[in-house]
Amino acid sequence: MEFPTSFERKSTCPLFGQLERQDEFCDITIKCGTWAKQFHRCLLAESIFFKTLFGQKEFLENQTGIVNIQIGDQDTLEQALMFLYDINPSLNMENISIMLELAEFLFISTLKSFCVKWLNKLTITEHNFWLVLRLRSIYDFSVPSLDVYIDENLVELIAKIEMLEIDNQSVDYILTNKQLSYVGMDLKFDFLMRWTKHDAGKRMKYFDNLLCHIDLLQLSDSMNEKAKCDKFFNYGYMFPKHSIRLVDRFIAIIFKVTVNNVNIELMIVFDEHSKEWHKVESHTSCALKFDYFFDMSDEETIYHV
Repeated sequence: MEFPTSFERKSTCPLFGQLERQDEFCDITIKCGTWAKQFHRCLLAESIFFKTLFGQKEFLENQTGIVNIQIGDQDTLEQALMFLYDINPSLNMENISIMLELAEFLFISTLKSFCVKWLNKLTITEHNFWLVLRLRSIYDFSVPSLDVYIDENLVELIAKIEMLEIDNQSVDYILTNKQLSYVGMDLKFDFLMRWTKHDAGKRMKYFDNLLCHIDLLQLSDSMNEKAKCDKFFNYGYMFPKHSIRLVDRFIAIIFKVTVNNVNIELMIVFDEHSKEWHKVESHTSCALKFDYFFDMSDEETIYHV
């Protein structure tokens, strides 16, 4: 048998030609609005969505041979499906959101990887920052250049309403990253409160853990008062400024506070190495009460342990 010494592979070879001709070997029709096109069932099955669909004979789509997908526009959908024919999509800031949504909906992991790789090649600017940040929060992927941009511009960004859309992991990053120590504690705490209230139903469960990263003793008097008066949280343990003077003699503070109408005791421990206060899960019964005093006005007990 004669054979060529070299050749150029053209996508999926004969299948791609069949697709262009829309001949009888294209055995499944994909519709989006008024647009419709026939594809190969065997190639679409590389998508877990289609593989599952084709495996369930009772589904109407298997009887009609037509699958309706109402996500995005016909051009983006066609590019997503052509990815299964080894044709890479042409991505831009206008279609990247829909392409990622299709990758998730159709369970095409390699298409998602392609989109993330494209995003990681972007130079992050004020014009694309918010979109990339939102996509990262929704689809859970890493864009290191995005964190660099946040590090360099957090003071300006933290005041923007769009910043309230970030996920809890991004908030944790902002509050714990030592490189962001140039951002004042008032700004961080105010942002934490605004972020939590923006979607309280889903975010209140994160509030206590995120609050542990706020050095309450660094808060200004005005921010203390703002927190005490915020009925939404009902947190009454904002530290009085005079507590700072206790560091030389006392290394633990136990506050008696009311949280959501429940009386609890909150232990704050001073780390002499980092010179920071930390909230810990404990009880007064665990403290050695060698030396303490009780402040009737603030209802707090200070222990030397």
